[in-house]
Amino acid sequence: MSHPKTIARGLEGVVIDTSSICLIDGNAGRLIFRGYDIHDLASHTTFEEVAHLLWKGELPTSSQLEELKNQLSDARSIPESTISLMRSFPKESSPLDILRTVVSALGVGRPLEKPDVPQAIALTAKIPTIVTAFYRLRQGQKPVPPRSDLGHAANYLYMMTGKEPEKAKADAMNTYLISLSDHGMNASTFTARVVASTWSDIYSAVTAAIGALKGPLHGGAPGPVLEMLQEIDKPENAEEWMSAQLSQGKRLMGFGHRVY
Repeated sequence: MSHPKTIARGLEGVVIDTSSICLIDGNAGRLIFRGYDIHDLASHTTFEEVAHLLWKGELPTSSQLEELKNQLSDARSIPESTISLMRSFPKESSPLDILRTVVSALGVGRPLEKPDVPQAIALTAKIPTIVTAFYRLRQGQKPVPPRSDLGHAANYLYMMTGKEPEKAKADAMNTYLISLSDHGMNASTFTARVVASTWSDIYSAVTAAIGALKGPLHGGAPGPVLEMLQEIDKPENAEEWMSAQLSQGKRLMGFGHRVY
């Protein structure tokens, strides 16, 4: 049997598909969603509008936007049995562990269906409810039910604090969510697509994607970054600490995606 001369470790340089959704120009530091620059979207649109752009291929009309908002708000609640399940988890659990486990649990007993946009909308609506419920439970507080009159970003903050957020805070969260809405064929997206390609269900695909996202070389990077900041302790220690890490050939976390 012949063997390939080169192995693309980490799938670097391997093209597995084409995309009309996302373009990353790492050298120029550009992120494009369906032809729109991320800076323009973050400055002038809402998360719901960008979600419609990614899912449906175009920015929504006012009636399309209202329909998507209603679909999201109608699907935000999670069963009481799911809240009870989260109560049984250790309070020191990682939020991504909780999210992975609860998304998997939500799929139990459902018919096997290929993932589609309505399912994606319903699951997207529930994720802030899951995350904020566990955030409050591990502080000994009751989860705050979602409100149907708030946007996706504002409702997330409301469920976390129990108070309607100031506009500036809701706008900041909205911008943050837009900037994270898509990032090409990263590890978690690739993982989800592998699972979905077998005609498995959306809960299995997203559960697997969260498992990939959890790793410190992907979405789990903030954990090691916090540890790094705690080790450095004071600004005057930063240069010496960094030099020592580099001289030992250690990986530095939190300095951006590899494509940039």
